[in-house]
Amino acid sequence: MRYIGCKLNLLSYIERVIDSLGIQQGVFCDLFAGTASVAAHFKRRGFQIIANDLLELSYAFQRALIANNEEPTFARIVDTLGDVPSDSLFTNISPYHQVIAWLNCLPGKKGFIFHNYCPSGKNEYGRQYLSDTNGQKIDAIRQQIQSWRDAGDITENEFYLLLLPLLEATSKVANISGTYGAYLKHWDARTYKDLPLVPVEV
Repeated sequence: MRYIGCKLNLLSYIERVIDSLGIQQGVFCDLFAGTASVAAHFKRRGFQIIANDLLELSYAFQRALIANNEEPTFARIVDTLGDVPSDSLFTNISPYHQVIAWLNCLPGKKGFIFHNYCPSGKNEYGRQYLSDTNGQKIDAIRQQIQSWRDAGDITENEFYLLLLPLLEATSKVANISGTYGAYLKHWDARTYKDLPLVPVEV
């Protein structure tokens, strides 16, 4: 995820400091969690995590990476999905992976993202944050996830485990330099890539 202020590059330094103090367990506090990369790392090491950030994007990362302790079952929807093309399946075929593979096969829809952030949308500025194809794909996936949530077909934890891969995938195909404050005036090579969702590690 391209994110200004990401502490991923500081992770080895933070770990060395904690190890030098002989701290092997306890509560790890990440007060400006951002993408929750540091908090998730120390959760994997067995620490109890307290994470915080004002950004709603950060909350999505924290709910997916910190609040989940086991893979979800998606019990209410997994049997309703039907067949998923075999070439779209991951090697792991857990219910979580099945749902992600099914979402990857959705046809695009012209929704909010397409109309406001893609050049062929209804916006008067010809914005080019995303290609028309990827904008429609984002709309289709986001609308489906929200529909499941509104109907009570997925839990809050399941919702965030589907939302986070969409946020990360969007970042990889967006025509930006690092923030969404402005788009690049020429299409970056990454914008021509497809938008595949990849499950996050639980």
